[in-house]
Amino acid sequence: MKTYTQEELVGRGKLELKQIIQQEGYDITYNNATTQPELVTEILDRQEKRAAVAPPPRPDEQEPPAAGPRGRRDRQPAEEPPPGQGQQAAAKKIRIACGASSGNYPVIGLTVGAARAELHQVLNIGSEHMPRVRGSQVDNDYVLKEGDDLEFVRNAGDKA
Repeated sequence: MKTYTQEELVGRGKLELKQIIQQEGYDITYNNATTQPELVTEILDRQEKRAAVAPPPRPDEQEPPAAGPRGRRDRQPAEEPPPGQGQQAAAKKIRIACGASSGNYPVIGLTVGAARAELHQVLNIGSEHMPRVRGSQVDNDYVLKEGDDLEFVRNAGDKA
């Protein structure tokens, strides 16, 4: 049983979170419409419940850090350079996902509609995809802020 921090979970994609749910044996139901922030919240809730029930492990029983995908150790996010070292505020990025495609893009300060227009070919964003920020549906005129997580989802049952 590994205990994950919110920062560790937020940095992972939906597929990795679903793998954690299976590996840890959490009783969490999800489907394709379940958002990444919803999965993070559910995992953190299950960890709290498990910690409240189980006694803390003795130092000689603790598990070594697990290897990540393909045998790599889980990577810690790189620290951002201090201000004034060539990094501008516009270079800050947020995570944008559409289906299996995702990435971090410098779109802070843009509207969702502008981000959609700029990235529609890169992420294969169709007009049928609805924008969600941190799990809540938003309009195309929503202005993206630092800390937002934008995902374009298609309603369940729709095929294109």
